[in-house]
Amino acid sequence: MEDMVAHTGFGADRIIRYAELTGEMPEQYYSSGQMNSPTFWASRWRTDGKIYNTTYDNASSSDTPWTIIDTPRGYADVVMNGTQPEVPLADTCLAIPQNISGTLKKEENVNANESNSCSLHEHVNIGRYFYDKNILAAVIDN
Repeated sequence: MEDMVAHTGFGADRIIRYAELTGEMPEQYYSSGQMNSPTFWASRWRTDGKIYNTTYDNASSSDTPWTIIDTPRGYADVVMNGTQPEVPLADTCLAIPQNISGTLKKEENVNANESNSCSLHEHVNIGRYFYDKNILAAVIDN
């Protein structure tokens, strides 16, 4: 069985806890190997206000299928505009395949009017968000 991942991520009410990885952490801790240690992350796990919806706790599977499932790639392409939340690229007016050639923080400014569903003067900033630490480590090492 292949590993699968929710392509656009999980809603906040499905997350029990998380650990934040900041841009400074790889620079400060990666070369020493500390980031690969469970003790490094033990004090960094957050639960931030009991967001998790306990109605998901049950002994049976949901009969509702995930509609956006994909093979995990270790990163997601997102649109970042000003103070708005990041949005998966596939959910924008561009709706183009996620095949940006990239680096750790590749950003492109795309003229959105190349797509018929975007407004004439709209521009978007496209970035790549890494969630697989092995791929992130490979990118940092290169």
